[in-house]
Amino acid sequence: MKIIMKLLLMLAFISNLNASNGYILSADKKIKVFYSENNIKIYSIDSKKYTKLKTDIKGVLTFLVVDDTNKLLASCTDKNIINIWNIENGTLLQTIQLRKEPISSLFFYKKNNSIVVKYKNNLFESFSLIENNNDILISSTGINKEKTNSNSVSSMQEFISVDVMYGTNRAKTGKKKPNDFFGKELSDLSYGLCKVSIPIIHKMGEIERPDWYKFEFKEDPRKHVMIQNLKVMNKKDFNSFMKYSFSEMGKKDILIFVHGFSNQFDESVRRAGQIAYDLDFPGIAMTYSWPSQGSFSPGNYEQDEIFSKKSIPYLKKFLLDVIKNAPNQKINIIAHSMGNRVLVNAIADIQNQSSKNVFNQVILAAPDVNAKIFKEEILPKMKGKAKKITLYASSDDKALMASRLIHNQSRLGESGEYLTVVDGIDTIDSSGIDPSTMGHSYFSSTKTLLDDMKNLMLKDVEPSSRKLKVMEEEEMSYWKIILNKAFGKDSNEK
Repeated sequence: MKIIMKLLLMLAFISNLNASNGYILSADKKIKVFYSENNIKIYSIDSKKYTKLKTDIKGVLTFLVVDDTNKLLASCTDKNIINIWNIENGTLLQTIQLRKEPISSLFFYKKNNSIVVKYKNNLFESFSLIENNNDILISSTGINKEKTNSNSVSSMQEFISVDVMYGTNRAKTGKKKPNDFFGKELSDLSYGLCKVSIPIIHKMGEIERPDWYKFEFKEDPRKHVMIQNLKVMNKKDFNSFMKYSFSEMGKKDILIFVHGFSNQFDESVRRAGQIAYDLDFPGIAMTYSWPSQGSFSPGNYEQDEIFSKKSIPYLKKFLLDVIKNAPNQKINIIAHSMGNRVLVNAIADIQNQSSKNVFNQVILAAPDVNAKIFKEEILPKMKGKAKKITLYASSDDKALMASRLIHNQSRLGESGEYLTVVDGIDTIDSSGIDPSTMGHSYFSSTKTLLDDMKNLMLKDVEPSSRKLKVMEEEEMSYWKIILNKAFGKDSNEK
């Protein structure tokens, strides 16, 4: 029972209002509910229309939550009164008087069509919602201490939490704070779970962080993408949580992010959360963090090369664990920069015992990989293990230009005269899309690329049906990103 309670507390979004005014979002971000004191207005992002509630609210608002269908809004006041509202027309459907006890959360439970109240004494009260001629009838199912799945809970009014499961072969530092928990040294494989906050003010492609010039000297989940908590798991608990996410939470499929050179553990977790959120990924978000040194210098680059090579068997073991415990799910992977060295070699070394693809979509973003070795030695071993392999390359990538000069060999992520076009891979030239100085992070920081990956990963849209232009390279074809001519470079506006 204690384990179940802990899982519930770990998985539930909090819907309480800790400010006198603001707004919450529905789970799919299509409904905004604005509140101030005891006034509520509902805004539909699709129809661009406001709806005002047609009945006054008695008391001060403490909780607001939208159901998964975007049809119902539940409000609760300091008088422990729940009102159920019709979102479309703002009419009051039902009122529930609760017990006179402090409440810690309120949420819709999709599985048995009910609304659930969790009291601060860890008791739950569930009310079934029964539709009858466009009305909602309430039937109490009583008080209990049992687990109730809270996956259908709406977002917090100021930030949304994303679960990111992790695997890492970094050594622990002995520090307790999530950002400092893992360091730069090599160690054995370990597993765990992080909860990442995405602020409502989040812009697609960005990872909002504290800025000194804004007098922000510590993280705030209302303003920043941050790790709220970190839980270390053994392999058994990690796999159990994964299975629980599929069976009880209704999660579908997996997205694994593998970071590149000069990344710390906390950066990889935040990036995985941001990508999963921006892609509206419906399944489990994961990251694999190998022991990059986390800062740029020639010496650190050399050390990262050494550790990336040593990390290959650890990533392979992690992937095999995921494959074993997600047999009916599509496993998608995005690797960036030097992280591609770890990924492509790990996949090449996995033995495929069946005719089925091991992975769904494998995305190689700006890979700092020897292009010649990849084509001749690695790719032949990768074929047949992924439904599709997609390469994003750019001629603006200064980080890969520097790597080419260091190694005296073109990199897989370069385009222009160095572009790699080969059978078995969809090559996409993304030149001109990244306005940043290095031009190396376009895969996760530009709306155009995120939209393209979303169509690829979630909708399985072929390149010919996406916003890409076909280009000819001798007897082979590749694809070119179509830029918005009105803006030139990519715009991050969502």
